[in-house]
Amino acid sequence: MATTESWQTREKIIEAFFYLNHYLDHYARKFAELEAIKIAVLDDPAKKADLKLLFDEDPSLSMTELVAKYQKAKTVRDWIVANA
Repeated sequence: MATTESWQTREKIIEAFFYLNHYLDHYARKFAELEAIKIAVLDDPAKKADLKLLFDEDPSLSMTELVAKYQKAKTVRDWIVANA
C-alpha cells in the first residue's frame, strides 16, 4: 500500500500537469487575441501609422520592440502548436 506521502506527491504531479496544460491553452488564446489585433490594426497602414505615433511617444516600448516581442510570442506559440 502506498504511503500518504506518495499519494500527496502523485496529486502534486497531476496538478502540475493540469496547470501546465491550462497555461499553454491560455497562452494560445491570448496569442489569438494578439493576432486578431495585428490583423485588424497593424496590417492596416493607416491604423498602424496612428498606433505608431503612440508607441513613438512611449519610452517603455517602441514600435520596433513591439514587433520583436510579437515575433518572439509567435515563435513560442508556433512551438506550442507543434509540440503540445
